[in-house]
Amino acid sequence: SGRLEVGTGAWTGFVDGMYSNLGVDNQSGPGGVADIDVTFQSALVDFGLMYRVGEWKPGGEAAKNDHNITLDLYAGARFTNLDLELSPAVLPKVSQTVSWFDPIVGAKAVLPISESWSAAINGDIGGFGAASDFTWSVTGVLRYDFNIGSTRASAFAGYRAIGQDYSDGSGNRAFTWDVVQHGPIIGLSFRF
Repeated sequence: SGRLEVGTGAWTGFVDGMYSNLGVDNQSGPGGVADIDVTFQSALVDFGLMYRVGEWKPGGEAAKNDHNITLDLYAGARFTNLDLELSPAVLPKVSQTVSWFDPIVGAKAVLPISESWSAAINGDIGGFGAASDFTWSVTGVLRYDFNIGSTRASAFAGYRAIGQDYSDGSGNRAFTWDVVQHGPIIGLSFRF
């Protein structure tokens, strides 16, 4: 996964992507007659614009650094692509791909804790029946700031969760994706 933010003044554009490729080989098929390989790929890409609605100087130990408390609001879209492939040993391969876009709105806050440490949280909601009935995400990280030469950098660790409730079609063509994906995240960021 990765995130890119580019901005000037109070406005920032962002793209945030996540890709996974999961699979199992030689699983027993119906009645244990044949082996089947299963491959599942998913891609999620959030993109949009953020607007800085506030920036305040912190108090206490955090006031010694040049980082401020910030609050950004954002709006954009979440693109989802799912691809499932079943490869039985004795039958033809079967695959299906489903893609959709959801509108999202959210907020991001950064709170300096000390000269080098800060906490950041962002969350959004969306879908609103445009494609998904509902989608949401929440990310919280603890960040350590440092310099690599003249480039500002941060190492961070935290947790991310994304939920989606999407359905399309009916009868034997019905597709439902009602899933929450979550887990720890670690990363490194650079600011130019």
